[in-house]
Amino acid sequence: MNISAFRSALILIIFTISMTASAGEKFYVRADSVRIEHDNVRLKMSVWNCSESPVNTQLAYLPWGEHAIGLIAYAAGQMSGQAFSQVTYIEDFPGKDVLIPTNSSVTNEINLSRLFPKLSGYKYMKDVVIFWVYDKGLLDHSSSNYVGGMIQVLPTNQIFTSPSNPCK
Repeated sequence: MNISAFRSALILIIFTISMTASAGEKFYVRADSVRIEHDNVRLKMSVWNCSESPVNTQLAYLPWGEHAIGLIAYAAGQMSGQAFSQVTYIEDFPGKDVLIPTNSSVTNEINLSRLFPKLSGYKYMKDVVIFWVYDKGLLDHSSSNYVGGMIQVLPTNQIFTSPSNPCK
């Protein structure tokens, strides 16, 4: 097994291990996949409600909302050691309520190419790793509870499928 394949396998194993919710966790946040479509790199994320009751939260407090998530796009291969420069946009999200039913989720995508302009058309896309961090305390206005992870940008014909329901 070459080093690149070993690194990919190790990342996949770590990602798989992190896919189940810890006992007693109210919310579970995960990066489901990264896909490339028309030169746009998109990160698909899910927020699961593992509590006993439905949760109503604001759109802006979800990972794809107003700067609610911290992201780093990192070139880990041939151009290793380089993080892509991030652009910050000032946006006002509408005051929209989002209902997350019990043992269910909401899912959306973050356009990484918009935040990291040099990511589009990058030659060694399979070497890019996305690191993310999110405060689950935003969902129910509780104290800060940061979670995070990493996901590799895979070629378009290889999409890692997350387990169906991490609450179980």
